Amino acid sequence: MEQIIGRKTEIKYSLSPYSITKEEELRIQTRMADFLEETGVRHGILPTLITTFGIRPTAHSSIAQVQLTMDDLFA
Repeated sequence: MEQIIGRKTEIKYSLSPYSITKEEELRIQTRMADFLEETGVRHGILPTLITTFGIRPTAHSSIAQVQLTMDDLFA
């Protein structure tokens, strides 16, 4: 399986769990659509957010299918 990492990377820094707003969820959806169009991949993609302390559960947080935190990277 081919993995593409780094094409559209964004890392969030926050002093507390990061909250995904409706506007950010829409931006992520747009980036995903753009990525699929640009690359022509035919398989799904996994939106992954790298944050300092994780993601606060909200109505919009399910867009992040994979989460990585400092503990994941440096533990």
